[in-house]
Amino acid sequence: MITQDRLSLMDGTFGEHTRLSVLNIFATDIAQVILNARLFEQAELSVDLEERNKLARDLHDSVTRALYGINLYADAIQRARQHNKQDIPTKGRARGGI
Repeated sequence: MITQDRLSLMDGTFGEHTRLSVLNIFATDIAQVILNARLFEQAELSVDLEERNKLARDLHDSVTRALYGINLYADAIQRARQHNKQDIPTKGRARGGI
């Protein structure tokens, strides 16, 4: 990282080669800071994407469960109606017809 020692090397008491070396160190430090910022941003986006995917899975699961329940009740109602249709003529005949 950039430190006070590195900054003091730029005050002109050292030769051009030293100044170029210090500038190279600064450039490397800055590049690392930029890379870290990009990696942090990617990590945040990844966490956001994971959370959206989890919510989508949960929503899909709850809709699937709801549809399964609706289908189960519809089947039960259909069976009950069929059972009642079979019982109605029998009851009607017992009373003397419909």
